[in-house]
Amino acid sequence: MFMRRFAVPIVIVVLAAACSTNETTTTTSPPSTERPTTTQSPQTTTSPVATTQPLRSDTALILSRLGGIDLVFGESTLSLEGDADYPVVAAFDDLDGGLVYQYSITPEQYPPHSVLHIRAGASTPEVVLFADQGRVVGLLDVEEVDGRLTLLYLEGAEGSDLNSLFIADLAGGAPTLITAVDAAAAPGSAGVNPTAIVNGSLSGRSVAVVWWYGDIEADCSYIEVVDFAGREVLGPIPEMCGESDLTEATLSADGARLAYAGGGAVEIVDVSSGDKLGSWQIEDVAGLDFDGTTVLVTGPDDYSILSLSGRPVITEQLPPDSTLVARARSPIDIAAGTFLGGVRVLSANCSAAGMPTTPDQQGGLPEAVAETRDGIVAATASCDIDALKALAGDTVAFSFGAEPDAGRFWRWSEQEGYGTLGRIVDVLGLPFIIDDSLGERIYTWPSAFQVDPTDEDWQALAAVFNEEDIDLFKEYGAYIGMRVGITEDGTWIFAIEGD
Repeated sequence: MFMRRFAVPIVIVVLAAACSTNETTTTTSPPSTERPTTTQSPQTTTSPVATTQPLRSDTALILSRLGGIDLVFGESTLSLEGDADYPVVAAFDDLDGGLVYQYSITPEQYPPHSVLHIRAGASTPEVVLFADQGRVVGLLDVEEVDGRLTLLYLEGAEGSDLNSLFIADLAGGAPTLITAVDAAAAPGSAGVNPTAIVNGSLSGRSVAVVWWYGDIEADCSYIEVVDFAGREVLGPIPEMCGESDLTEATLSADGARLAYAGGGAVEIVDVSSGDKLGSWQIEDVAGLDFDGTTVLVTGPDDYSILSLSGRPVITEQLPPDSTLVARARSPIDIAAGTFLGGVRVLSANCSAAGMPTTPDQQGGLPEAVAETRDGIVAATASCDIDALKALAGDTVAFSFGAEPDAGRFWRWSEQEGYGTLGRIVDVLGLPFIIDDSLGERIYTWPSAFQVDPTDEDWQALAAVFNEEDIDLFKEYGAYIGMRVGITEDGTWIFAIEGD
């Protein structure tokens, strides 16, 4: 529903209980937290039909923010904790109290580009889709088809446009290809041969497809509605090009109506007849959610509710740093504080909590080195990862693994109980050595981190390590515990342990 062209790629899909076919995963937009005040503005509609019900108080707006999802029920907000570093880019209720969702970047403990499902009443997510090597997929929609919850997703080769559209049963089984780009095929009813699929939406009987063709300087798109065999039901909706091209399209659950955005407008058409049912002039549309009579339109920092009943447009501001992902179709039954997986926000109870925020002063340190040491201890003992990351910059070696982000690594190590932050504070209280062997002067803690530690160096470790640990270092032949290095100009260059 909210996938944008050139959005962060997401995954190829292998369903949990099933096959190893090349398939699927996600994209949408991130959400928010509180619900602001309501304003009204004029609306333009054509041929208003039916009436619309107000948003149900027992269902929720699904909002994404860095570090989790917020479910907004009227004036109440239920916050679900997620990955501290990556937003959720796609999220849909599973029509049974749970959520199906995907991160912009999949946390390390899951297969690449995983789509996750947290069931009603559950406390941990399970993987339902993931990518085969070299493939990327994007989750677009979740809907009931023939009584079974079904996922719609895009798939393509890593580094390329996503070019195949699949549906798959959430409970498992082989995915079904709906349609795909075919460079060898003759131009279709739109008179062109598309090169990628931008977006899509699923109903109980059909799929809306947003096709794209052209290049960066002259890109165009158009929309078709097809059945599950890929046969055209409606379309093509005439192409639009450039910045105003068609990027959003969403079907009502029964497939009878289609809402789409492009050219500075949001429009609704009847799928059987192609008749236009409503039209609103709205710029900068980032996503659509459509229940058949009302359209929820996401903008850069707000959302609007459009109604075919002729009611005024309702616009509300989104909370800062959040994005609207979708509107739940049934009540959500997930407990507050549920962890959506990934790396948690560091709590105030990290392993360095309670340690002095100001270290004992040590003689022989240049002013710049002493200032950096003081800053590291102050940030670490305060469990302030942001401050610690600012001190680390891009210069600090912190791990022998593939993790590129020091803050993320420190959060993860604390989450897993490794106590890395506490050890940083500990060793900065031990004696240091001055190392000139690498062509620059480096002040390094503890002094036992050298080729030939003295008995005094080993004994100094007893303030931090037990006798068994120290004996293990000696048996290994070197101190391989946490060590911290700062250059003479005050640049922090390592806080690492291991060999």
